[in-house]
Amino acid sequence: QFTADYYGIVMGTSHEEPMMRSIPVEWGLFGNGPWDYNVNAAAIHDFWVAGAKRAAKFENMWTVGMRGNGDEPIVGSGPVDLLEKIYADQKQILADTLNGTIESIPQVWAMYKEVEGYYDQGLQVPDYITILWTDDNWGNVRRYPLPSERNRTGGAGVYYHIDYVGDPRDYKWIASSQISKIYEQMSIAIDRQATQI
Repeated sequence: QFTADYYGIVMGTSHEEPMMRSIPVEWGLFGNGPWDYNVNAAAIHDFWVAGAKRAAKFENMWTVGMRGNGDEPIVGSGPVDLLEKIYADQKQILADTLNGTIESIPQVWAMYKEVEGYYDQGLQVPDYITILWTDDNWGNVRRYPLPSERNRTGGAGVYYHIDYVGDPRDYKWIASSQISKIYEQMSIAIDRQATQI
């Protein structure tokens, strides 16, 4: 974070690493118990507080929400209610740690894999949070902002795989991510106003 700040780079973390904490690296080193908010909320909360305090003096885009261990879906029943509880706790951490109103703190929530389904089922994402729409891991953006979603103060962005490591197979070769396909998908993102990130 110090080096990024020196060069004027805004820091952020991936869709599976909320509150400026690396999962599984930092959780493996500094966490205590399972990465499961249903049964270990206090330890995860403290882990996030430490991350927020460490990153507070830098310019950040704060990833919010949560995915399960190993970039898997969160476990347990009622994932929409659980994610809303998780964000309420994260929001309080940000408000307690950073100076400024919660609406002025840059935040992003990735609608990756099952999280997009939770959003479609009614997951409430506050207007000031940037919604990060994602591809299907194969270069096809699954969803862009609808006309009714284009006036959000947080805006929208796109999380796009140039290469991918995961099921059902990895791809890392330049021929698997054609420039023309990337151009097409990013052009649609611009047309649909998904340009915040």
